[in-house]
Amino acid sequence: MSLSDLVRRWQRGWGRCRALPAATEVPGGLRVVLGLPERHAEIFALDDGAVPALAEQIAEAVEPTWLTVPTTHPAEVRAALENADLAPFPGDKRLMTIELGDHPAHPVPYPYWAKASEFRGVHRIELAGHDGTVAASGLAAIAGSDAVMHDIRTDPAHRRRGLASAVMSALAVTAAQHGAKTGLLVATPEGEHLYTRLGWAPAAAVLSATAGRSALVRA
Repeated sequence: MSLSDLVRRWQRGWGRCRALPAATEVPGGLRVVLGLPERHAEIFALDDGAVPALAEQIAEAVEPTWLTVPTTHPAEVRAALENADLAPFPGDKRLMTIELGDHPAHPVPYPYWAKASEFRGVHRIELAGHDGTVAASGLAAIAGSDAVMHDIRTDPAHRRRGLASAVMSALAVTAAQHGAKTGLLVATPEGEHLYTRLGWAPAAAVLSATAGRSALVRA
């Protein structure tokens, strides 16, 4: 399985989780419109070799645009981004995978209870407390045989109780019931520790950058 194929598969599910339009092909990458004030669009690189040309597009973009590069050579890519006058964000993320049949089971701890919903192939798991307040939640988009997990979160008042593990377990079971075989996600540095404990394996570092100060002045 090539990294570019993995990125395409992850991006398709990530876009569904965020209810975004389908990505459009650009040379060496995929472009997605998010329509946010500080992140109008984002280009996902499919090849390290395309980074200089894609970085030039980012630097010349009229509206705020991010360049995100999944790579197995993060130091070289970070240098290439900086040399192209882009400003990389601190803290590399990780593209991670797991075979859903290997995902560990973590029951919902008492006194929490789970509620599930689905909309257009995106499944949502929420864990609520005794008063019905949502304490933890997460999404999984089913795209073919893949389940892309996204937006796993726990309310600060309910952390360190195993809720995130229970959400991930419930999402994995739900995804498998709907035909998914492989789990994909992009983890923040904080979330990576949780997913590693659950058996997820890193496939690539993920770096993101946007136009540097001098590029913004030119634009």
